[in-house]
Amino acid sequence: MSGSSFSLVTRSVEETAELAAKLSSQVKGGMLIGLSGPLGAGKTEFVRWFAKGLGVEESISSASYVLELIYPLSEGAASSVAGIKFLHHWDLYRLGDDFEANEVLHLQGDSSVITIVEWPEKVSEVEEALDLRLRLDYLGFADEEVGSREIEIWSDSVVVSL
Repeated sequence: MSGSSFSLVTRSVEETAELAAKLSSQVKGGMLIGLSGPLGAGKTEFVRWFAKGLGVEESISSASYVLELIYPLSEGAASSVAGIKFLHHWDLYRLGDDFEANEVLHLQGDSSVITIVEWPEKVSEVEEALDLRLRLDYLGFADEEVGSREIEIWSDSVVVSL
């Protein structure tokens, strides 16, 4: 993914949650969003906070063993009012390029859906199609760094202001 990119550091779980909520208010229906980073970096947690910001009321689970989970947005949520009805959450960790990418890509451009994919790099066709990509890196385990993350954001087509 070329386009524009920037990175920032969140110093606490609360700051990361706030970032996810802000980002959720700037996305548009039909977007394909990728989350990369090592195991334990907080990708699924980021999805939880992002989903809450969108207006998902259900508890968000890891999609690692089911591949895809679908969550409806609450009817009164601002995103729902804007026409977004569902969040599709994929986790491609256990897959490879032999996976049929259309399983993920068929909803790209559907204005009633946001698709967020953990481990998009596992399927190159998915990675190449991303509208927005985030990489989360956990910074450390020292007391002053617990919860700190470096987050890099890339986009070819979306302007993100945080």
